[in-house]
Amino acid sequence: VYLRTTQSGGDSAPTPAERQLGPLADLLTLVPYSVFWKDRDSRYLGCNQVFAEVVGLRSPEEIVGKFDRDLGF
Repeated sequence: VYLRTTQSGGDSAPTPAERQLGPLADLLTLVPYSVFWKDRDSRYLGCNQVFAEVVGLRSPEEIVGKFDRDLGF
């Protein structure tokens, strides 16, 4: 799961999160706050770019499947 819209005019195929969340994916890329979500086992399912940068990742795709312990929390 990943939340980022393409800036290339839409020639890229949507990511799984973009398909699942639709317009919400666009909104989450625009908010200036950290946003993340997890499954019931506390595994990260996704985040926005702001949160990815806060935890030291280059992109939100890198957080999928990780736990807090994987990020040093």
